[in-house]
Amino acid sequence: MAWRTTIGDGHSHMRRVTIVGKATYCKNASTIGYSSRNARPGDFVVWQTNDNPRCYGRVAGRIEQSPNDGLEDVTGWVVVLALGDRMSQLYFRFVNPDDIIECFKLNKNLLVFFSSIEMNDETIPMLFREEVRGGLIDSYVDKTMERFSVRCPKHGAWKFDGTYTLCPVCAGKVEVTAMKYPELQHKDE
Repeated sequence: MAWRTTIGDGHSHMRRVTIVGKATYCKNASTIGYSSRNARPGDFVVWQTNDNPRCYGRVAGRIEQSPNDGLEDVTGWVVVLALGDRMSQLYFRFVNPDDIIECFKLNKNLLVFFSSIEMNDETIPMLFREEVRGGLIDSYVDKTMERFSVRCPKHGAWKFDGTYTLCPVCAGKVEVTAMKYPELQHKDE
């Protein structure tokens, strides 16, 4: 059985709703590539309305029961943890499934890699080579990450496996840089 929980305080911040961990059918979602019309908890979704041309977020669940508070009935809508315009905040939104235009599994390693890579004269040429050969798309980023290393100034380097953005020893900030090991270089280099 799917999980069930209640969110919102019913007053100042958000309407009090019960959500369930079940998929929601989104009839206007694309089915091109890896996209699906079923928005499941954890999936990445893109939606648009007349007020918001394009919004991004992850599915938290489906509203099982809308409150009887005189406002619009949102039963069956998707609760999304939305990403702010400047990627500076996260917030919950109730999204009509008819407004969802894309729905797909999120490769978390792509986001970790994107936000962790150090931009310098060593990594930029390697990133460019990876981009040209298709290594920066989500289905190949795991292999691309093998060509980079993580380095903590205090505790040295280790192979980047996508799970560390902080040093596991001291919790300090780490740098992700290109590795210079010949066995990990491209054959054309």
